[in-house]
Amino acid sequence: MDLNKDAVHRQDDVESGYDAKYDDVVIQNDTFAIKREALGTDLPPNYWRSPGFIGTVAALCFGNISNYLSFVLPANSLALINETLGPSNNISWVSLAYTLGLAVGFLIVGRIWFFICGNFLALLCGVMGAVAKDINTLIGGNILGGLAGAVQISFTVAISELVPNKHRPLWVVGIFASSFQFAAFGPVIAQALVVNTVLGWRINYYINIAVAGMAVLLFVLFLSALLHVHRKSGSFSSEFMACFSVGIVEICSLALAPLALPSEDIGAATGALGSIRSGGAAVATAIYVAILNNKLKVYIPQYVTPAAVGAGLPESSLPDLYTALTTGVLTTVPGITPAIEAAVGAANAIAAAQAFRYVWYAVIAFCCLALGAACLTVNYGEHLTDTVERKLHGKTVHVGEHHEPSEKA
Repeated sequence: MDLNKDAVHRQDDVESGYDAKYDDVVIQNDTFAIKREALGTDLPPNYWRSPGFIGTVAALCFGNISNYLSFVLPANSLALINETLGPSNNISWVSLAYTLGLAVGFLIVGRIWFFICGNFLALLCGVMGAVAKDINTLIGGNILGGLAGAVQISFTVAISELVPNKHRPLWVVGIFASSFQFAAFGPVIAQALVVNTVLGWRINYYINIAVAGMAVLLFVLFLSALLHVHRKSGSFSSEFMACFSVGIVEICSLALAPLALPSEDIGAATGALGSIRSGGAAVATAIYVAILNNKLKVYIPQYVTPAAVGAGLPESSLPDLYTALTTGVLTTVPGITPAIEAAVGAANAIAAAQAFRYVWYAVIAFCCLALGAACLTVNYGEHLTDTVERKLHGKTVHVGEHHEPSEKA
């Protein structure tokens, strides 16, 4: 027997938790080995309704929800967080740390423990945020959150191998939809929780602890698949169309792009795609923030100053007003009244809208590059088949028992 091949096989068995003979390996080379029971053939009856399959999908959904809880809600509470733990000039790094962690995390691929450990990092991110006493602790927690997010977004890799190729986009859309409430209404939910709970912004992290913990539990109980190969208004309408378009691009890139590659390369390919995307996002975010901040310095004085003074605010209170605008709490400004607050709020909204116009101008440049690249992509229609690349195995999905093959889903 080839000792090198046998060593690869034994390591594969250790990682999968399955004790099999060498004869069970049907696909093998120097970097991976795939056993017969991992292939998506001879599916048992009721496989799609088995506790193992349903539990795995539920775990992927909880992980996806946790990813949005790690970033969207805290990112929309930064001003209040800075008021509580700061002030700190590093507050913007709370969100940037997540993006950078995401870019690094996508370079790592794995199997069962990849998902368990990744969601455990999200759990640690929640704990660090819940008990943080300074901004640097939050930054450290969000680095873990970014690393975890790369794993949680990799649900596209897991589900793509477990369902027929032609149904991949539907399953990816379905799991993405599980986080709809936080992806679409995260800012509103974050503000509502801050205002209406005793814990304030920390409640965001406590919720993530519960959700990430549930993901870890479900993965431990049900994920027993060889998922990866072992390897070395007008305004509202515009926003809706922009978000809808981003969603389409997201689904197409994550669900369709890996179809043109061998199944054993899906993890590496999706990881590289995610890393490039997240790294680019970090650069783009820095550009957008720089543009926005520079324009706000121009438009806030232009619109807010006359509105505040015209409503009766003493000019001596303007520096305090500009400071308060960064937190959204204006009641501490000397001489402020409800009428002045209303006038300042309306003027500040106009200033922000004017500043954001220039951010969208920068977005157009990236869109043009993306459109040009899209024109060069391949036709994925021929890859949308009934083929199932991998299947779960174990008692929870009745694999290993005597059965007649089931029909395709």
